[in-house]
Amino acid sequence: MEPHIPSLELAYGINRDIAPRVEKALRGLAEENVEELSRAIAMKLMRSAYSLIAAEDRSWHTDVQRCAAAFVNHSPEHAAQMAVLVEIANNGTTVATLREVLEDFGRYIIELFDRKKTILCK
Repeated sequence: MEPHIPSLELAYGINRDIAPRVEKALRGLAEENVEELSRAIAMKLMRSAYSLIAAEDRSWHTDVQRCAAAFVNHSPEHAAQMAVLVEIANNGTTVATLREVLEDFGRYIIELFDRKKTILCK
């Protein structure tokens, strides 16, 4: 099997659903589903963020811990958000915390993908 070669095209291709996923999570967030939903969306956000820097990092990780570490190495100003996502992926979280993460870092990742999409469409 051929190894994946990271690129912006690949990042966008496998994560073009990030905006609808974040919005759906925000709309459907409830006490009854927060543990399962929080773990899944945390992993999606970490992998999505990582995919944007994978080509520059010259790596292709599937483990979310390694994805988070690579992203933080590239964008240390987001170390705190990544630490929160790692914690959520491992242990779940509350509705309030997940809502805050999605409205902050989730929307940030959506904006990054929108900017990268603009570059790809030129």
